Amino acid sequence: MVRRILVICLVAGLGWPPQLAPGQSGAADADMATGIRQVREGDFDVALITLDGVVKRLSGQQGQAKELARAYTYLAIAYVGLAQQETARAKFLAAWKADRALTLSPKEFPPNIIQFFEEAKKEGEEKAKAETKPVAATPTPAPAPVTAAATPEKKGGGHTGLILLGVGAGAAAIVAVAAGGKGSSTPPTTLTPPPATLADLSATVDSPQASSNISCTDNVFLTVNLRNAARSSVSVSAVRVEHTVLTGNCSPSSPFVLTPLIFSVGPEATGTLMHGALFAAAGAGCCRGTCSGAFCQFQENVVVVTGAGEVRAGAFAYGETFRGCSVCTSSLSQAMSCPSDRP
Repeated sequence: MVRRILVICLVAGLGWPPQLAPGQSGAADADMATGIRQVREGDFDVALITLDGVVKRLSGQQGQAKELARAYTYLAIAYVGLAQQETARAKFLAAWKADRALTLSPKEFPPNIIQFFEEAKKEGEEKAKAETKPVAATPTPAPAPVTAAATPEKKGGGHTGLILLGVGAGAAAIVAVAAGGKGSSTPPTTLTPPPATLADLSATVDSPQASSNISCTDNVFLTVNLRNAARSSVSVSAVRVEHTVLTGNCSPSSPFVLTPLIFSVGPEATGTLMHGALFAAAGAGCCRGTCSGAFCQFQENVVVVTGAGEVRAGAFAYGETFRGCSVCTSSLSQAMSCPSDRP
C-alpha cells in the first residue's frame, strides 16, 4: 500500500496546524473547512480543486477579503506540498493582495511556510512601491556657454588638465584628461561568482532507526543535510524519498515528496533540509487484518532536488514488526500497511 505523507508537518516539536476554534475565520464555510482539512491530511491534489472553487466563489463577493486571503494561503500550501514553488509563491502573493494586513501565526503555521509567505509579501510590497513612485519630469536645460579651462601642458608627465562642460543652471561635469595622451582609468567590474553545480553539492541522511527493528506503533525520524561548496547559493525545491521493501509480505510504495525546511543553501555552507518524523500517522504502520507477528524490512533512499540537479543523500534500512498496531483506515493511510494474515 502506498504511503502518504503530510509533508509540511516535518518540523521537530511543532504539531502543525492546530484545529480551528469555533468562530475562527473560515469555520463557517464548509468548502473552506474541507479544503483546509485536505491540506492537513496531505491530499494536496484534491485540496487544489476544493480551494480553487472557494477562491473563485469568494472573489466575486464583497466583504470577503480575509476569507479569500485564507483560501489563497492554504491553496499556496498545497502547491508547496506538491513542490510547485513558483505557483505557491504566486498564490501567497494573491493572499497578501486580498488582505494587505495578513500575517501567519507561528502557532498555526510552521517556520518554512511563514518564511515562504514573508518572501512573497516582500516581493509584493516592493512591486507596489515601485508602481506608486512618482516619476519626476525632466526639465529642459537652459542654454549655457561652454567655458574652457586652461589648456593642459604638453610636457611634464605628472600634470592633469580639467575640461568643464556647462550643462545649465551652473552645473558642470568634470572630465579628467591625463597629460601625455593617457585617458582616465575604467572602474573595476564586479565579478559574479559562477552558479553552483552538482560537483559542488553533497548530501547526507541520518536516522536513529537505521539498522534497527521497530514496532509498527513507532515512528521513523530522519535528518537530511546539504553541503554547498560553491561561491554562490543554490535553491532547494524538495526532498524525495524512494521507498522499497527488502523482505516480507508488505506492499511497495511509490516515491513521495517532502517539503524542505529551507529553500536555499548559501555559498560554502551546510543547510538542514529535514529534521523530524517521516510519517504523519501515530506510527510507521497499520494492519489490514490481524497481522500478528508479521515482519518486513524497508529501505528509504533519499534524494535532494536542487536548482543544479538531483543530489543523492544515501539510504537507510530498518525492520518493522506488525503487532498491536492500529487497524488500517483512510486516516492512517499515511503509514505503511501489512497485508492481512488471514487465508
